[in-house]
Amino acid sequence: MHQRLARPQFQSGLISVLIPIALLYGASHQSWREALLKLAPPSHTHLDEHGALQLKNEASTRLPITANDLAGIAEQLSDLLDLIENTLMACAGCSARDATTHLLAYYAFNGELWVEPGAYYVGHTFENAERVRRQAEQASGHRRVAMLRQADLFISKVRRVSLSDLRFIPRDAIIPDVVLEHWVNHYLNSRQEGQPLFVVRQQNGAVRFRLRDGAGENGLRVRH
Repeated sequence: MHQRLARPQFQSGLISVLIPIALLYGASHQSWREALLKLAPPSHTHLDEHGALQLKNEASTRLPITANDLAGIAEQLSDLLDLIENTLMACAGCSARDATTHLLAYYAFNGELWVEPGAYYVGHTFENAERVRRQAEQASGHRRVAMLRQADLFISKVRRVSLSDLRFIPRDAIIPDVVLEHWVNHYLNSRQEGQPLFVVRQQNGAVRFRLRDGAGENGLRVRH
């Protein structure tokens, strides 16, 4: 992608080129102008007959839209990363209602542009859902509605399985300490008067447990 320079930057760059040319060809106005034209032929389009720099108004850089229907135009604008309500209405000649209805039905709003769902619903599901909900708080109207729906759709894409189909090990962080404590005491058959003997906690990827009556103050660390 070419970087567009502001007028002062362009002039400064041009001067840095002209100085060595003037030293090489002499100070003759005609000599360095001809040398410059040979060095950079396209630049002559910005010089008048006196060698003065004349910058023309910028021409439109938008690529032509070749589609004729609303869906095709929206698709091309999406490919150009230029799909918002205003550009769709301008290129398709449709009403705001038609543009909004189409965008809500077939695209996802990322906070700046409407994009293809296939490029949007990727990444960490729960983190993305939370991020989209925060974005929705700053939006309004149909964009807010779209992002709240997108957050729900992120969550809905999580594959559900039965709890009985999951395989855990004792040091999995998802297991609450109270559940782990119950399991350890049941596994060791360590109960007294119906009460578990061990207090169990997870710490730094290990399972730490101590006797509930205070014995073994240093605790025992068991790794699985």
